[in-house]
Amino acid sequence: MLFISGTDILKKNPALWVNPNDAEKALVANHSSAVIPSAAVARRSKRLRILNRGRSIRNGMYFCKDNGNQSEFESDLASHGEAKTLDHVQQEINERDEFPLLHQIIEHQPNYFNIFLSWFPWAYHTRDDQGRFVMQILLSTTSGRDLLKKNPALWTTLKWTQLEEKDPLTSLIPFVTIASGNDGILNLSYQFLHQHPPVL
Repeated sequence: MLFISGTDILKKNPALWVNPNDAEKALVANHSSAVIPSAAVARRSKRLRILNRGRSIRNGMYFCKDNGNQSEFESDLASHGEAKTLDHVQQEINERDEFPLLHQIIEHQPNYFNIFLSWFPWAYHTRDDQGRFVMQILLSTTSGRDLLKKNPALWTTLKWTQLEEKDPLTSLIPFVTIASGNDGILNLSYQFLHQHPPVL
């Protein structure tokens, strides 16, 4: 009986490093004369799913909804529950990565913002690749403003330096950002100005 390791296949086919989805097919198709134990194929498939989930989490696609209006995250949540699903996310992303996790959640999965905030409190202080912190995303996006309406306490977490900091994309300070647009929240803008009149 001939056993073929995944490492051997990857050495012979370096392109599989780029597209690991093809690795299982190569394992079976390229070595059809070999006898491959089904347990080995199952282990390999599991490793590939974990690898793909990790890549999907790190590039943000894990949280994006597909044509069926469900994300991979929501599918895992339904299958495995909150603890196991978020434990998988925790294994892929940590504080040292400075990954803008909450930015992704606000954009793609705003209903789960509080859950992610409780599991990843460090992510509240990260910035995205455009230099925006979480509050700037909350203030400037419709889904973020909806979250602020449900959780007005988030507004009170702004530090003085953040209250004066202009949004890198719009060049607006927070009280102007929250008041702008058709879905602006004027009472939060007023509250901000009432508490911090020097920003004018």
